[in-house]
Amino acid sequence: MNTVRVVDGTEVIAEHARCYSAGETIEAAAHVEALVAEKAAARAHHDLGRLQQQVPAARELLRVLAERGEPLARAVRQLDELLGEYGPGPLQQVVVDAMAHDLFHVPTLRHALERLGTSVHAGRTELPERLRAVIVQPHDLRTYDALHAADAAEEDNNAQDA
Repeated sequence: MNTVRVVDGTEVIAEHARCYSAGETIEAAAHVEALVAEKAAARAHHDLGRLQQQVPAARELLRVLAERGEPLARAVRQLDELLGEYGPGPLQQVVVDAMAHDLFHVPTLRHALERLGTSVHAGRTELPERLRAVIVQPHDLRTYDALHAADAAEEDNNAQDA
């Protein structure tokens, strides 16, 4: 009773040392490595499908990169990052333009997108963590109107005195 086995019919699919400690997790390194590899492959397929759906020209770009022996996983990851940062329209445009000029390099696409300045995150600033929970209570804006009117009246009085 020192071993826990997981079986599928008569096949043992996992085997671990028994642990009697509450809340302790026992993992086999080989199982974790296999899971990480499987998830990475699934993510690559997801990213590739999303990329080809939203940026149709990416299919031809990836084909050329594959023919040249370029690492496709890295290219897909980089293109997916560009898709997330710039959106499908601008990315499709620069892929088509780059391929028309026989430029099949992802850094070239990034450079072109940066020159266009079309990042979906442009103009957005991330608030520091300490300010994210601050709740600002809106107030009546007529207060500002009254202050402005008082300043304008004071300026008029000063102009008449001069």
